[in-house]
Amino acid sequence: MDEERQERIRYYSFAAFVGALLLLNVTGVWKSIFGIDTAVIITLLAGYKTFHNSISALLEKRISADIALCVAVIAALSLGEYLAAAEAMFIVLVGEGLESYAAGRTEAAILKFVEHLPRRANVLRDGETVEVPAESLLAGEVIVVRAGLSSRLWSL
Repeated sequence: MDEERQERIRYYSFAAFVGALLLLNVTGVWKSIFGIDTAVIITLLAGYKTFHNSISALLEKRISADIALCVAVIAALSLGEYLAAAEAMFIVLVGEGLESYAAGRTEAAILKFVEHLPRRANVLRDGETVEVPAESLLAGEVIVVRAGLSSRLWSL
């Protein structure tokens, strides 16, 4: 198994773990530990990466969407809306996972497409069709494209 796939599996497992903890909190099975609402712990656990990215962005004098989210989560925590803060961070965690999955699929599709690009081309030079490496094509050259039995001429 390649490293990227293992990293994705770790991320999805972590998100599932946080989701299970959130579910235990919502159902009342695991509401507090040492007098602290478990939603606060879930918020910090699910949002550590987002909080880290926000602090890094602030130190680099950049504004990011993570900063707005962190402000909202800190506001929810300060108002005692622990479950809302935990839910927001869990939604972000799931969203980042879906984004990563989609980006990975897109990258794989592009690589597959590039693998199928022709390496050689037929060019019309001095009235004759000549086969040349595709990277040697020049702007303005006429390319001969054969589809089935017919041929077409394309100009770059």
